[in-house]
Amino acid sequence: MMKKLGWIGTGVMGKSMCRHLIKAGHKLMIFSRTKAKTDELVSEGAEYAEPLTIAKACDIVFLMVGYPKDVEELVLGTDGVLNAMRENSYLVDHTTSSPTLAKKIFEVDSRKL
Repeated sequence: MMKKLGWIGTGVMGKSMCRHLIKAGHKLMIFSRTKAKTDELVSEGAEYAEPLTIAKACDIVFLMVGYPKDVEELVLGTDGVLNAMRENSYLVDHTTSSPTLAKKIFEVDSRKL
């Protein structure tokens, strides 16, 4: 059974990576702050959804957003995806970010165990 995949951030690099996943036969839920950036991928078979919906539905959630502050807000903020993610799911951040933030996300998630 294929894993359910979610992708948050479909700019230039994100769109290309999503396209490869779609072409490989994966079902993909996607989100971008600028919804128009998802139109081509939706026409190719992806499903548009809000971040919390993606977090609740997917086995693996990929992020590719602008800056570390965007990652922190998206993952750990008031409506952050980390708390909505399913048990045994994975968060994969492709954003050029900071090791300190990656450690912070790990530590917050580890407290849920």
